[in-house]
Amino acid sequence: MKLKNSNFKYYLLMVAVAYIIAAILHFTYDLLGRFPLFAGLMPVSESIWEHLKLVFYPVCIVFLCPWNKLIKKIPITTRVIMSALAVIIGKPVVAMGYYGLKYGFTIEGIVSDCLLLLAALMVGIYHGLSLKGLVFPSWLFWICLLYLGINVLLFYLFSFRIPDLPIFQPPV
Repeated sequence: MKLKNSNFKYYLLMVAVAYIIAAILHFTYDLLGRFPLFAGLMPVSESIWEHLKLVFYPVCIVFLCPWNKLIKKIPITTRVIMSALAVIIGKPVVAMGYYGLKYGFTIEGIVSDCLLLLAALMVGIYHGLSLKGLVFPSWLFWICLLYLGINVLLFYLFSFRIPDLPIFQPPV
């Protein structure tokens, strides 16, 4: 899909807003006194799993909240599908990018993490927007809604019951 000039400004705006939301979410849990109700919404540690929340929630917010002219024109059923696709693409970019940079190139740090998050948001939102204007069967909406709901449940579950797997463990 090639973004038209009118859509390109909304794409850049959506990426910028999602990135700002992610930056705010990254530091909010500690500022709110580590209140357990917020554990599924914000990273509670520096693990890769917790940082997937920084893709998931900002992407859902920019697609599901009717905050700009472009998004307001799109039916909620399509926006849910767009959001699910953006998350499906964005989350692996963060996980695979982190491990690829760390073990493939021995690159890790705040700069690479920030650029990786930006790349994940850009790629995910781009592909989500590529679905604009398409018509989907209603069952796809329900599957995507279920997928997004399961993500929320898993974020809460694994914020409190952390599995002994590398993706869930903060780097030492």
